[in-house]
Amino acid sequence: MSAEPNTTNDLEQALAERNRLWAELNEARVDQRELEYLRRELDVIHGSRAWRVVGRYKRITELVRTGLERLRKS
Repeated sequence: MSAEPNTTNDLEQALAERNRLWAELNEARVDQRELEYLRRELDVIHGSRAWRVVGRYKRITELVRTGLERLRKS
């Protein structure tokens, strides 16, 4: 009869561990789906015409700024 309480305790611990692992797995799946969604959104943004125009504008302003700094130093 002394084995019965020990078995019940082991079963409760095993169930608690199983529940913890399921929760952890579900959180990982949610994180993975969110990451995939954000990557798709980023691809859409990077592919947009506005992003390309802004990117060119930023590169041009950076070139002008560095050029002006070099002229001032010379």
